[in-house]
This record gives sequence, C-alpha cells and structure tokens, in this order.
Amino acid sequence: MARDANDAVLREEATRLARTWLESRTGLDEDVLEPVLRVAATRGDAALFDLMTQQAAAAQVRNDRTRIIGALGWFEDPELATRARALLDDPRFELRDTREVLAFQVARSETREAAWPVLKDRAARLVPRMREDEAQGLLATIGSACDRRYADEARKTLGPLMEHINGGPFALRHAVGRIERCAEIHDRTGEAIQQWLAARTSTRSARK
Repeated sequence: MARDANDAVLREEATRLARTWLESRTGLDEDVLEPVLRVAATRGDAALFDLMTQQAAAAQVRNDRTRIIGALGWFEDPELATRARALLDDPRFELRDTREVLAFQVARSETREAAWPVLKDRAARLVPRMREDEAQGLLATIGSACDRRYADEARKTLGPLMEHINGGPFALRHAVGRIERCAEIHDRTGEAIQQWLAARTSTRSARK
C-alpha cells in the first residue's frame, strides 16, 4: 500500500519510523525494518539520503550497514539515484554491500533505464571482484524487465561474462526467458487490460 499504491499516510509514517531508527536504532522490529527503510527511500529527499549514507558509514553492526546501503538503492529521484550508484566507488563501503544498490535499481522499473547502462558498462570490471553467486545474482536482475530490448542487450553484453561464472549460462537463460515471457503476456493482454480499466474508470466516474 505504501510503495505501490502510494498511500501518503503510510509513506509519512515510514519516513518517521526510518528517521527514528537511523538516529537511535530503536522503534522498529527486525521483520519490518527493511520494508520501512525502502518505503521511506522511494520518495525520500536529499536530507534522508544524506542521513542514510552517514549512518551506513558509521554503523558498527554489519547487518545494519547492509540494510541501510540496500535501502539507498530504492531512492527514485534521478539525482539521488545517481548519487546512490556512485557509492560503488566510495572507499568507505565494500562492493558486496554497494552492489545491492545497482541490483535494486536494475530490478525496478522506476530506476532501470538509468541503472542498466551502468551495469552493462561496468560488469566486466565488477564481476572479478565478487563471488560467483554475487556476480550471478547481480547480472540476473535484468530479468525483472518486460521489454525485449533488454533481453537482446543482456544476451550480447552479459552473455560472455556469464559463460565464466558457475551456473551463469543457466541464470542468463532464465533471466532472458522471464523478460520474453513478460513481453509476450504484455503483447497479448495489454490492450485488453487497458480497455477494461478505462471502462471501469468511466463507470465509476458516471456513478459519482
């Protein structure tokens, strides 16, 4: 409701809870910590971004640092999303944490268009610095897309890298297959769904 339906009340509450936890490490149970940080980040401003970055750098508990850095990958403001990707080169953080920023941005439609070129351009340099499972997971995030263009680019750009990763070729085929299945479903049902939604909207407007 907070993230996808854009419920303003829940978003405001998530931001309040996130700030409280970041400043005091209190007020949130473990099972809701990551969702709250991510919801707060999606519409977060520069002040929240700066607070998260500062707290990630200062965190004494590794799990806290990992969660905060991961949440930085959910900022949707283009400028802040760019700053989040720049953390890949920040000497204060390890790649095993900051790779999550790029992974989340590629996986999400709101940030994919800007993040995908970064992954393509830097993959060959990033992969040797990661464990095989980490590299495989990062490269496979493009499977969340629903545009055949990404499938074609993934084959061309990531294919050679995946060949040298244990389980990589299978992961790439799976990711590309997900893209193509989503695109096929969209082609088959997209227009009908839009017409149905338009009809429902018109009916409700007429009743009011």
